[in-house]
Amino acid sequence: MSVAQSPADQKRRTPEGGLPLGDLLPEMQLAADSSWQITKLSTAADRARWAASVLLYLRSNAGEDSANEAKSVRDRILKASRYLASRGSVTHPISKALWVKLYELTKLCAYEPDWSSASGPLMGASNKTLEDRWNVTNARRSLRDLAQWGFIVPFCPKGNGHRSYKKTKQGPVGAGWSLAPLRLLVDALEAIVDREENLRLLRVDIPERITSAARATRALLNPFKDSEEWARSAWSTLNEICKRRDNAKKGALATLQDCLDEAITLLSYVENTLIKCSADSGSGMKASTTPDAWVHHQYNDSIRESDGNGLAQGDSGQGSVLTSALRKVHVSPEVFQDIQASDPFGVTRSGFVWSEAPHLFPFHTGLIDLKRGPIRGTVDVLARIIGVSTVTACLAERRLGREAATICLLMTGQHSSDGLIKKTPEAYLRGLIRKAVAGELNIGHTLFGRRGNSEPTPVTSH
Repeated sequence: MSVAQSPADQKRRTPEGGLPLGDLLPEMQLAADSSWQITKLSTAADRARWAASVLLYLRSNAGEDSANEAKSVRDRILKASRYLASRGSVTHPISKALWVKLYELTKLCAYEPDWSSASGPLMGASNKTLEDRWNVTNARRSLRDLAQWGFIVPFCPKGNGHRSYKKTKQGPVGAGWSLAPLRLLVDALEAIVDREENLRLLRVDIPERITSAARATRALLNPFKDSEEWARSAWSTLNEICKRRDNAKKGALATLQDCLDEAITLLSYVENTLIKCSADSGSGMKASTTPDAWVHHQYNDSIRESDGNGLAQGDSGQGSVLTSALRKVHVSPEVFQDIQASDPFGVTRSGFVWSEAPHLFPFHTGLIDLKRGPIRGTVDVLARIIGVSTVTACLAERRLGREAATICLLMTGQHSSDGLIKKTPEAYLRGLIRKAVAGELNIGHTLFGRRGNSEPTPVTSH
């Protein structure tokens, strides 16, 4: 290779004698047509290469985006990050707490002209400012996590670590962190939002609407299903819709939408038929203040000792163990409803059903039966099996809810059975509780990972 330099090369040299970054890293100019993805950058070298490629690409395309286009990109990023901050993600391993920090950081750097600059929006806030805004005690750790996912890159860092920011007509000036990668990752963020929203509709929203319509229809049909042929036919049709609903939760969204349309149509048919029958008969019905048992369900949280729903059958002494567990766990059912209503841990969106628990967590097979879900006292019994104290198990049930706590115990027991826990199951479960309190627990993504490519048999309604 010749060491002679052409006049053009000499002119391109910087005052210090080095060549520009674009000449040293020509292969990074490929990025214009490549697909930018959100991946974890585990090493400092990976993060440095990512920062160089992002800033180089933006400098080479500086001035091409108008103010309106830059504002549109910023608004798209704010919208996507707000959705993920409010709901979290089960298809991506990033925790909800980190999505919240990204959204807050984007709002902090929302000055419109900065988004069209070559450096991207700059974050020059101090650690104290970020800790107050994020309600954390270690802002450096949060910034490190954001950098590991490639959302921010260092920009002109000072030797003393101080950050600064100043608005100018030519763009932001300062030192700290640049949010420039978000301009390139906006499509990837929106793709995650689309997947999450599709899962929410498929496994939470539309099934709940079908269930609501089915309950209303059953309440209307119940007095007539044994005596009227049309009511028996409608009841059979409703059962078929519910079966299709349960099997379609892992299928296409269009199929589930068809089930919803059919359920609403059936409800309308039943209502109209009853109105017509009432008008034809001409007989009024006397109103009663006594609630009908088939309309207003009577809830009873008491459990018989002979109920083996939560335990494997055939073991001696199970009745006494379950009774003891029931005396120790006193958590109101309303607590579980409030906690599970918003699906904070992504369990519902993951499509998890209790019939696949033996497939995902085989260690408990033969020890406890969870195919119909946990009952009151299951958490305490499962904690004894894996060697976790009753105090910690009850704490998990109060903080996470019954179902999420049971799944966390199953995760703990399976990791312990596989030899993956370095300390003790007690310490591991307490770590999961701390993550849940901090908003960093993503059970849904864990279930996705354990499920892998093997899907359990579709469930049927009962």
